[in-house]
Amino acid sequence: QSYPTINAVWNYSCGDPGGNYLYYQAVIGDTILNSKNYVHLKVHDNYYSSNAYYFIREENKIIYQFNTLDSSELIVFNFNLGIGNKFYSPFCFDSLTVNSIDSILLENGQYRKRMNLSNGVLIDTWVEGVGSLNFPIGFIWGWESGGTLMCFYENFQHLISTYCFY
Repeated sequence: QSYPTINAVWNYSCGDPGGNYLYYQAVIGDTILNSKNYVHLKVHDNYYSSNAYYFIREENKIIYQFNTLDSSELIVFNFNLGIGNKFYSPFCFDSLTVNSIDSILLENGQYRKRMNLSNGVLIDTWVEGVGSLNFPIGFIWGWESGGTLMCFYENFQHLISTYCFY
């Protein structure tokens, strides 16, 4: 499984030119949209003091986000990419190139595939079963400088933790 489906919470510290703020996102259930099963995410951004809700699903190691504006789907992660492949993000006006692929050891002793991507300015790291280590779902790439995943837990077990505030 390339993306969590139950009992998962991510905590991020993000930054922009005005300072730092906190994001958290959590799986809060599931739903069916257009005859497809989606994970229901709640994303809270304390910078804007707002909540947003997203719908995510996985098929063949590709993670799709349901676009509520027109009922289409956006690809947010593709864990099938190889070194040198480009990923065209729906959240920025540029592409990211896969620079390297290796593995990362999680706190539960499991290794997961890690992909390092960049476009010269923007850098991201994806981990199978976790997602991005730098950008939460719903984060718009642009003038923001990105963030850091501070804590991730799934099924009530910490898999990555430096600081947990959820």
